[in-house]
Amino acid sequence: MFSTHIPYDIDGDLGSEYNRIMYQNGDWVLFIDHDIFLCHPHWHSVLSEIIRMRPNAGLITCYTNRIGKTQQKHPNSPQNDDIVAHRKFAKELFQMNHYRVMPINRASGMLMLVNKKQWERVGGFEPGFFGVDWNYSKKLQNKGIEILLATGLYVYHLYNRTEGSWIEGEKVSMDFAK
Repeated sequence: MFSTHIPYDIDGDLGSEYNRIMYQNGDWVLFIDHDIFLCHPHWHSVLSEIIRMRPNAGLITCYTNRIGKTQQKHPNSPQNDDIVAHRKFAKELFQMNHYRVMPINRASGMLMLVNKKQWERVGGFEPGFFGVDWNYSKKLQNKGIEILLATGLYVYHLYNRTEGSWIEGEKVSMDFAK
C-alpha cells in the first residue's frame, strides 16, 4: 500500500530528496528518520488501516518520546533509552487507542506518511533542510488538508541524543551491546 524510505541527500537538500522519492513511488510514501525504532511489530498494518479509513488525509504521523513538536511527544512515554520499556509503552498505547487519529496542525519529519495526491495538490516539498516538514505541514493546512496523528502508534526516537553510549561510526560500545 505504501513504500518506506529513509531519505538522505549528500547536499543537505532534504525537501528535494522527498520530492524525488515522491515522483518515483505510488499513492503513499512513508518517510522515516534514521534514528527511530518502530516499536509496534505491525506498524505497517496500522498505517495501512488508517489510510483505508482516511484516504484523503495529506499526512499521517505518530507519537514519540523525543521531538521538538509537542503534539507528537507523548507525555507518558518512557524517559529512558530502554527499548523494552518503549515497546511495552507502544503496546499499551495501541491497546488503548487502536487506529484512532486526531488532527494536528504540524508534523515533524521523524515519521511522515505522505499522500501523493495531496502532495501534488500543494506543490510538493520546498527545497532545503531545516523546516521542510513544518513548511509542508503549513502548505497542507492552508489548503484545508488533514494532518493526522495516529494515537495508537508510537516510535522510539533517539533525536539529538549525544550523551551515553551509542553507535559511533562502526564501533559499538560495550554498554550498547549489553
